[in-house]
Amino acid sequence: MSGPTLYDIDVDVLFEQRSIPEIEEVQKRVQSEIEKKREELRTMVGERYRDLLKAADTIAGMKDTSATLITQIQNITTNCTSLNEKQLLGFQTKPKQPLVPDRELHSYYSTVFQIKLLTSLPEMIWSRIDEEQFFLATQLFILSRHISTGLHLDVGNKVIKHFPVAKKQWETLKPFFFTIKQNALCALEKDTLTPEAATDCLLSLFLLEQSSMDGILTTFLQIRAKSYLAALSSDKSAQRRVKDRILSSLEVLNSSVLLIFKCFIDSGNGKGLVVEKLEELASDKAEPTISLMDLDEMDMMYDLPDIIAKFKPTFEMPTITPTMLKSVKDTWLQTVSKIIENQLRNLFDLVSSMKTIQEIKHQSSKLEKDKNWSEMCEKLSLPASLDFYQHYYRPLINSRVRDIVRQSWSKAVSSTHNDIESLLTSSSIAKISENNLKNLWKENVGDIPVSLKQALQQDKKNNKLLMKSKGFCPEIVDICASLDNRLKTIFSEVNVLLEEDSSGQTDEKQSMVNFLKDTSEDCISELITGIKSMEFDRKQDTCILLARLFTAFADLCPHLKLCLSHTYVASNWDRISSDKKNYEKWNRVCALFDDEAFAFWKQFCETFAEEMGPEQIISNNIGIETILNDFTSWESINIEEKDDQDNAVQSTIRVPSQPRISVQFYVFKLIYSLNNSIPETLPRRVLHHLNSILATKILALYGKYIENEFVATNQNAALQLYFDLKFFQLVFLARDDKKVQDEIQRLTNALKNFVDPFDFELFHSYLNGNVKKCAQRLQHELGVLIPYPENVSILADQKPSAGAQDRDPNVLCLSSNGAVSTWFPLLPIITPGSKTGTMSNEGEKGSGAKSKRQSDTKLTSSQSSSSLASAQQTAQNYASNVRSGAAAFFGAMSQEWFR
Repeated sequence: MSGPTLYDIDVDVLFEQRSIPEIEEVQKRVQSEIEKKREELRTMVGERYRDLLKAADTIAGMKDTSATLITQIQNITTNCTSLNEKQLLGFQTKPKQPLVPDRELHSYYSTVFQIKLLTSLPEMIWSRIDEEQFFLATQLFILSRHISTGLHLDVGNKVIKHFPVAKKQWETLKPFFFTIKQNALCALEKDTLTPEAATDCLLSLFLLEQSSMDGILTTFLQIRAKSYLAALSSDKSAQRRVKDRILSSLEVLNSSVLLIFKCFIDSGNGKGLVVEKLEELASDKAEPTISLMDLDEMDMMYDLPDIIAKFKPTFEMPTITPTMLKSVKDTWLQTVSKIIENQLRNLFDLVSSMKTIQEIKHQSSKLEKDKNWSEMCEKLSLPASLDFYQHYYRPLINSRVRDIVRQSWSKAVSSTHNDIESLLTSSSIAKISENNLKNLWKENVGDIPVSLKQALQQDKKNNKLLMKSKGFCPEIVDICASLDNRLKTIFSEVNVLLEEDSSGQTDEKQSMVNFLKDTSEDCISELITGIKSMEFDRKQDTCILLARLFTAFADLCPHLKLCLSHTYVASNWDRISSDKKNYEKWNRVCALFDDEAFAFWKQFCETFAEEMGPEQIISNNIGIETILNDFTSWESINIEEKDDQDNAVQSTIRVPSQPRISVQFYVFKLIYSLNNSIPETLPRRVLHHLNSILATKILALYGKYIENEFVATNQNAALQLYFDLKFFQLVFLARDDKKVQDEIQRLTNALKNFVDPFDFELFHSYLNGNVKKCAQRLQHELGVLIPYPENVSILADQKPSAGAQDRDPNVLCLSSNGAVSTWFPLLPIITPGSKTGTMSNEGEKGSGAKSKRQSDTKLTSSQSSSSLASAQQTAQNYASNVRSGAAAFFGAMSQEWFR
C-alpha cells in the first residue's frame, strides 16, 4: 500500500477486506509515517527558531550600525558643504554677494559640461579596459570620482536640481573600481606577461587602493604564485598535456623573476618601471587627467573650474627597501616550494614514459634566460645563478624516473608471478611432463635454423634444439621471453635518458645506472621470494619445472644481464665494461638462481631417492637361497704355475664378473625411472647429490650385510659383496665425496677381513679388472648416472683431458652444464683390454690349494682365460688396423685432396 493512500484508510473496511498479516503491515507503515512526520516537525521548528534568533541578533546589530553610520554621514555632509563653499567662493570670509548674471551663466555651463563628462566617461573607461590599458582607465575613473564628488557637494547649485542624472551617474561609474581591479589582477596572472603590461596593472592597483610599494609587491608575488599554480592545474576548457603544463610552469617562474627585477628594481635606467611611471605622473610637466579624454566640445574647457581642468592624481612616492624586498621574496619562494612539493610532484606522477621525460628535459634546456640573469639574482638577494630547473625540477624528474623503473619492474615481477601460478596448476604440470617426455628427443622441422641469419642470432630462445638439450619446455621459454620483453622495455626507456647529449651530467647518469642495478637486484629477490611462497604440490615434476625455470632465468633473459652488469660510458652507455666490479650484481643474481634451482633439485632428489630406495629391490638378508637366486655366474680363470720340481701345474680360480642380479635390476630400474622423470638432462651437481643420497642408502644396506653371520663365514658371499661395492664406487661416486668414500672404504675393508688374505691377494687384480670391464659394457646405459667425466676416463683406462673437446671440435656435445663437461656419452667407449700377466712362482705355489677349495662351490665357469686372451688379441689387432687405415686416409687427403 503506497504512502498517500495511508491517510484515506477506512478501518472498518480494512478489517473486512484484509487479512491479519496485511493489517499488521499497514500498522507498521502508518507508525513509520507518524514517526517521520514527527521528525520533520521537530526539524522544521528547530530551524525556524534558530533563524528567528539569528535574525533578532542581526537586527539589533544593524540598528547600532545604522545609528553610527547616520551620525558619520551627517558629519561628512557638514564638512564637505563647508569645504565646497570655500572652494567655490574663492575662500571668501565676507558675507556672500549676489552674483552677476555672467557669473550665473558661467556656473550653468560649467555644471552642464561636468555632467557631459560624467556621461562620456563610462564608454571611455570601457574602451581602455578592453584595450588592457588599465592605468589610463584608472586615471579616468579617479577623474570621474572627483567630478561626481564635486557635483554632489555643490548643494546650492540650482542647475543640478534640473539634471537628476548628475547624482545618478555616479552609481554607473562606481562599479568601475572593482571592474578595473579585477581585470588588472587577471592580467597579472597570465603566463606570458611583459614588464610593460605588468607595470600598467601594478600602477592601476596602486592608484585605486593608494597602497604602499610593500603592499603592491606582496600582491604581485601572490598573484604570480597563483599564476604558477594555475599553470600546473588542468584547464577544463582546454585539456593541456602534462608536458606542456610542466614547461609552462617553469616559464612562469623564470618570467616572474624578470618581472620583479624590471618593475621594481631596474628597468635599465637604475629605477623600476613602477617608480619611473609614477615620477612621470607626479612631475610638473605631466598633462592633467582630462587631457586623456577625446572630446569634441574642448572649446568649453574654459568653463570648467581649475580644480577639475587641472586635476591630476595625488599620491606619496613609494620606496622599496632591501629588507622589505628580501622578506617578500622569501615568502614567495616558500609558497613556490610548497606548490612544487604538492602539485608539481603530483603532476610528475602522471608522466608514464621516459620519452616524455626526455622531451621535458630537452625543451627545458632550450628555455632562454635573460643575459643579465646572474646580476638580477644578486640584486634580488636570490642564490647566485638561481636555476629553477636544476634546483626544483631535475630532482623531481630523477625521482620520477626511479619511480617508473620501480613500477615497471614491479609490474614485470607481478606478471611473471601470475604466469608461474597458472603454470603450476596440476593439469599444466601433467601436460608439460607428458609433452616433455615425448618431444624432448624428438626432432622437429622447426628445431633447426632455416637460415644463417637465424642461426647466428644471439637470442638462445630461438634455438629450439638447444632448448630441448637443456630441458627447457616451451612454457618455460615463454615465461622467460615475456619477462625479458618487459625488461627490454625498462632498459630501452632508461637508455633513452642516458643517450641524451648533455654535458656535466655523468655522475647523474651513473647514479641512474646504479639505481637500475640495485632495483633489478631487489626485484629479482622479490621474484624469487614470491615463487617460493606460492602454494603448490611439491611433486617431482613441479620441483623439476621450477629448478629449470630458475636456471632459464639466467640463460634466457639477456636484458636482465644488461640491467645488472652494464655501466655508463660517455656516448655509449650500454657497452659492457671490462671491470669485474660491474659483474658483481649479475654474478650474485646468477649464484642466487643456482642456489634456488639446486634447492628444488634437492627436493626432487630426496623424493626420487625415497621412492627408489634399494631396500625395495635388493634383499636385506644374505643366505644360501640368496646365493642361488641372486648371485651371477663367476668367471673361471686358468692359471699355470710350477711346482717344486718345475712341473707345469694348471689351476682354475673363480672371481665375480658382474654385480648381483638384484643390484643390476635395481640399477636399471633406477636408470629407467630417472629417464622417465628427467631424461638425460640432469645437471652434474644434482646428479652428484642424487648419487650421494642413493649411495648412502645402499651403503646402509650393505652395512647390515657385514653384521650377517653368513657373510662373515662365507668367503664367496664376501667377494661378491666386495665386487658390488667396488662397482658402485666406480660408477656412482666421485673422489671428492670424502664422507661416502670413507664409508665405502670401511665396508670394503670389513669384507676383505672375511676373505683369506692369500686368496684376496690373488683375486684382487682380477676383481678390479672385472669391475672395469663390467662398467665398460654398461657404460652407455649407465651414462645418466655417471656424474663426472673422470669416471668415464677411468672406465676407458685413460687419463681425463680438459682439452679433448678443443682438439676434437667435431664431436657434438648435446647436453652440457658447462664448457668442459658432458652429462652422458654419445657412444660407448671401445678400448682394447689389458693383457693378463703371468703370475710369479711364489703366487703359483699357493694358488692350487685355493683354487681347489673354490671349485667346491656351485658356481659355474663363464669364460676361460684362453678365450679371453684370444678376444683381447683380436680386438687389439682390429684397433691397430683401424688406426693405420685412418692415418693413411687422412695423410693422403692432407697431401693430395686439398691441393
